[in-house]
Amino acid sequence: MTIEEMCNQVFFNLFIPEQCNESIKGKAQLKIIKLMQEMGIMDLGYYDVTRESEWILAELTCKLNSIIKKRLDRLNILGVQECCIRIADVLSAFSFAIFEPDTISKNSKSLIDGINILSQIFGEKPEGMELQEKIGILKEALNLLYFETESNIENNNCQNKTIEGFMDLLELETSTILVYELKKSLRISKNCVIHFEENPLHIYSEQLEDVNKVLQKMLTVKEPLYDETANEVMSLFREEKGFNDKSLFLLCNEFESNETVSLSLKDMKALIKEKLCLNEKQLDFFVSIMFLNYKDKTHDEIIRNVNCGFFTTPFAMDVEGKVWLNKSNLYEAAKYLRRRVINEDIPLSKNIKNVIKEKINEKKLPIIKKELQIKGIKCFTNVDLAKDKVLKKLFYGIKNTPHEIDLYYVSNNVLKIYDLKNYLIPLSVKESVIRIGNSIAKEATKLHNLNNILENNHKLIEERLNLHFNSIEYAILLTTDCYYADKNKDISVIFVDDFLRMLRKKFDTKNESEKLT
Repeated sequence: MTIEEMCNQVFFNLFIPEQCNESIKGKAQLKIIKLMQEMGIMDLGYYDVTRESEWILAELTCKLNSIIKKRLDRLNILGVQECCIRIADVLSAFSFAIFEPDTISKNSKSLIDGINILSQIFGEKPEGMELQEKIGILKEALNLLYFETESNIENNNCQNKTIEGFMDLLELETSTILVYELKKSLRISKNCVIHFEENPLHIYSEQLEDVNKVLQKMLTVKEPLYDETANEVMSLFREEKGFNDKSLFLLCNEFESNETVSLSLKDMKALIKEKLCLNEKQLDFFVSIMFLNYKDKTHDEIIRNVNCGFFTTPFAMDVEGKVWLNKSNLYEAAKYLRRRVINEDIPLSKNIKNVIKEKINEKKLPIIKKELQIKGIKCFTNVDLAKDKVLKKLFYGIKNTPHEIDLYYVSNNVLKIYDLKNYLIPLSVKESVIRIGNSIAKEATKLHNLNNILENNHKLIEERLNLHFNSIEYAILLTTDCYYADKNKDISVIFVDDFLRMLRKKFDTKNESEKLT
């Protein structure tokens, strides 16, 4: 099989229904079940995994990693890396052919023709969301596999350049990602149960299904990534760093007709510096956020890492020291750069962070404040308790406890404290939604820690805030409806739009009652 044939096979596979055993995901699930059979825990044809039997998933990961390493020992590492790079190019081009067919004109026509032909064969054109899930998991598998090759550089002397085992490696890495997702699903709920069934092949977690529903809902939301404020942020970013997403699109045009470029590190850096007109400091920053770098990363940290992969950091160095770049990967990385900046996934100056905080992350606060004021409620926003000369002593040396409160007010003798969070729609598949859940869980823990301080110093807090209250309630406000539950550790999690509707309904009902009396 040639690399071209293998790329075609990956392209064709995207149209095979995921539940089919011939799909990459289906084959990955078969590999998981087979390993569980070898472990002797599928004797009855099915098995349930809970937190108490979580060791099974850890053992599966160890076995998969061992198999992958043995496969790589028999292959030429440079050949495997080239396969990864070429397939990464196909996946990025395919994404654009589905969602933005005019962006990459040369690749789009052939891909769109192929899509139309395969759509006729399968009876319908796949939906964008379904494809995003399929493409996403393959992208992650490629990123993981390239990470594995860098961990096996000593095997570069292997002369076996056959790529027949590459698809098997891709399926094994997909198995690793599936097990990783299952492990994370156990963290969502202590009552989570993962069902493994041998015949018919079935791996199911109710918690992951809940995550899927959230992801489907989020993918229908149109993000304001190109509004005036976002454009302002990217302009500031370019002033400081010498480039932005538009610069990367222009850089693509400098590579003439070549779809894939391979240069020495020195030559690639010189080319970037010249074309983007960067100084040395700006070039160093460009390399730090746009060159694929697995240094000091663990296996699990590579999965779903928005700063580590072909599709956000497309300049990939092979084992011989050459830097490879696919134009379609650079196009995709240009689209993602804006999200990475606005979501603060890369190092930013305090100036840019303040603009993001005020005009993007907390842009809903003035709306909420105005709504409360209309209802006659005095509220406070962005108050740092640790800046009070008396209260700061309460927070000295205390970790994992917030001292800046986004929003608070008193209603019916209850101090209401709200923590506002702005999460963008996930870059990748369902694990990103789980990650948001983990982040919310951490915020809930911080609010519990804050409550310990406030409750233990009730009278002092009343005095310093000049407020009277009998009790305290907490909630996390989300600017995007991206969570799968209405509570976490007894702390409410509320979508901002729902919160505003609740406020209006509550006080409108109260006013009507007062009129009647």
